[in-house]
Amino acid sequence: MRNLLGRLFKPITILLLLLLGPAIYSCGLETLVFIFKNLDIGSLDFFAIGFVCYFLLHGAIWYTQGQLQAHLQFIRVLRHELTHSFAAMFLGKPIDEMLVINPVINPGSTSYARWLNASYILDWLVYLAPYYLPFFTLPLLPLRLVLSSFAAEAIDFLIGFSMAFHYVSLIYELLLQRLGQKAGDVRQMGCVFSYVIIILFNLFSLALVKAVLHQQWPDFTGHFLGFFENSRNIYTGIITSLLRQLKAIGLLP
Repeated sequence: MRNLLGRLFKPITILLLLLLGPAIYSCGLETLVFIFKNLDIGSLDFFAIGFVCYFLLHGAIWYTQGQLQAHLQFIRVLRHELTHSFAAMFLGKPIDEMLVINPVINPGSTSYARWLNASYILDWLVYLAPYYLPFFTLPLLPLRLVLSSFAAEAIDFLIGFSMAFHYVSLIYELLLQRLGQKAGDVRQMGCVFSYVIIILFNLFSLALVKAVLHQQWPDFTGHFLGFFENSRNIYTGIITSLLRQLKAIGLLP
């Protein structure tokens, strides 16, 4: 039965994407509107500084081609496997085994995380977690809500720094899989389905960060709930148009 589900997983996901296309479009649009609506650039100084600082640090480390690059690679791989493990445990799937190997020191070796209670219904959330979940940013968000002004500025810097690390790691890992240098989670889950989920969930993560930095929780929840209304309107319009066309060609009275 599991083998049958494995073979049918990709066709089923494509069908679901077609059926849920209007909802996905509405959710993505509402998230983008929230991200750019009332965006106070001036209050994001320390976030932006942290974001830029990581890119500069990453470029400097990569240019030197030294021991620091090996350490950075190890941190990236560790984050990847920890995010798999965190998502699995969050969904009630105990971790069976996790191995993290530095790809610079041990080229050709494979790191992995294995979890129990495997299920095609929820496993896609675990497989794709490192690509949409900014792991090092997550613990900083509740801290940002409770700390004083001075400490909040330091947390803003760390949030920007960790988000930049997430995006660089995301691009790096997707390129490795695209170039065939790594047998990855995206191919296993199906490229089209994976890229839609990765883009949508990354937008949602960015919207969540903005809600925390700008203290915009009512607006955030309002936009999130608004996508249900927009989706309903889109589906209603599609169904109405389809019924009208069927009547026009005589298939319906």
